[in-house]
Amino acid sequence: MSKKFISLILAVVLVFAAVPASADDLGYEYIALGDSIAYGYGLANPKTAAYPAQFATKNSLTYVNYGVSGMTADELLAALQNKEYDVSGADVITISIGSNNLLQLLIGAIADEFGIDTTMTNDVPKAISNYAKALIDAGYTDILAGHYKSLKVELQNNREIYAECDRVKNELIPNIAKEIRKVNPDAQLIFTNIYNPYKGMSMTVPLNPEKTATATEDIGVLFQPYVNRVNSGFESTDDYTVCDIATVFSGRTDYVNADLDLRNMDTFTYDPHPTYRGHVAIANALSAVYEAPEPATETSTETTTQLTTTETSTETTTETTTETTTETTTADTTKETQAENIIYGDLNNNKTIDAADSAIALQYTLNKAALRFDKTDEKKADVDGNNVIDAEDSMHIMQKALVSTYQFPILRQQNNK
Repeated sequence: MSKKFISLILAVVLVFAAVPASADDLGYEYIALGDSIAYGYGLANPKTAAYPAQFATKNSLTYVNYGVSGMTADELLAALQNKEYDVSGADVITISIGSNNLLQLLIGAIADEFGIDTTMTNDVPKAISNYAKALIDAGYTDILAGHYKSLKVELQNNREIYAECDRVKNELIPNIAKEIRKVNPDAQLIFTNIYNPYKGMSMTVPLNPEKTATATEDIGVLFQPYVNRVNSGFESTDDYTVCDIATVFSGRTDYVNADLDLRNMDTFTYDPHPTYRGHVAIANALSAVYEAPEPATETSTETTTQLTTTETSTETTTETTTETTTETTTADTTKETQAENIIYGDLNNNKTIDAADSAIALQYTLNKAALRFDKTDEKKADVDGNNVIDAEDSMHIMQKALVSTYQFPILRQQNNK
């Protein structure tokens, strides 16, 4: 098949995939908004292990995760104002936001102390770690210790950071809630407050090349006043509920990825993101404040679903998940569902065959490394049953999106057996 023809298919697919659909249209009961914590940064499989997936599964909710790594409260507010997310039909909305507003200033202060130009690198924390490692390897541990002594002074009662804390709590969070209430006055809106990723941790700094003499700095103590300042603005109101993640994470070093022992640069990391255990804790805390609707007279069990995100994580986290899927036994889903409880062609896991699924199949055909399908994804994408995922599969999926009665070749083959 020629590249020109594939490009033509992709253009058609993207046109259809670009048509906006509301959460109500797609049947999502739960929408997750926020930053890399919501996205599940650092997890081996965010789409099943991140707290939105776990919360949705725990409470039998269909959902979509709009978490974006690096997102600030300003960016989320702008996205809502620009109608980038349609939250009008959701029954429950969770928001994890504000940490990056604070973290960017804190990381920036460390970079300034180390003389790192933040405009010259996309990974400032890694650049900081590399600089510290270079000093230790060269035997300049006294210089490193001096940097952290200066930082301790810089980070205490920093007016710029306090000003940003006040802006987040007094302006950004209330305005985010207002934007959502404009289009969805009835959903339960839950904000998670921010946690101190370094609470209970001490940074261990070697004072000699042999690393036999060390100094410790309680980084968590330096960060705590700023965390408290932001969280003072997170109070449950008539508009939203607050889930107290700060208390849940307090002193739980196993809930975050950070390791602040500079004696071992192979494991040293500032990474403030939750571990798998941390995501389990967040999902449980959200479930504790979630107000489930009264059951309807006629009840049905629905599959927990999620849109596949295009962002992939370069880090791995050991995790164990148990995923249970129960399909609604309607005529349509019975036709499309096999013994493994999969729906052929549903590559974004929203229980609907649409143009977005066709786009995902074609994107995988053009760049397999970017999407990294697992075995179930590969099986769902191979709708013509030839054990190869190609543009033909994308075309079949698009035909199904346009004509609901269309039957995939693999199902015709199975029915003829």
